[in-house]
Amino acid sequence: GLGLPLLHSKLGAPNIIFLDFDGYAETYVPNAWSNDAYKALPFSIDADTAYFNEAEQQTIVDVWNRVAEDFSPFNVDVTTEAPEINGRTDIRIVITRKKDSAGHDLPGDGATQGAAFIGVFGTNQFAISKPAFVYFDQLNQRSDYIAEVASHQAG
Repeated sequence: GLGLPLLHSKLGAPNIIFLDFDGYAETYVPNAWSNDAYKALPFSIDADTAYFNEAEQQTIVDVWNRVAEDFSPFNVDVTTEAPEINGRTDIRIVITRKKDSAGHDLPGDGATQGAAFIGVFGTNQFAISKPAFVYFDQLNQRSDYIAEVASHQAG
């Protein structure tokens, strides 16, 4: 199929790194990043954002493999499947373009490759200091670069 590969590194682990490739809409305002709602676009190499083609699926698997390897020593599930809960030890990393669906810049300056809050993991602030972002269009759409920035944003 042409869907999102659903991958887990340690299903059931108490900590989750959710690699979100299928877009993200923030409707709560004000939110951690902005006073406005925004819609981050899905990961897409081609113009079709409704489905993941074979190359996109392979990139997703490659990114997941690299991030899962980075966090393999820890009790954390690196996954592409949205978690049912969203707590103090679950991070959403939105893999998207630098501009949202309305053409506005997402967090960070024009050259940034990603953005995340620091020093909030496991705190009460962490639940509202989300998501983190990785801007694949700033990384030549390369899976190794995307994974490196995703691991960096996760901590």
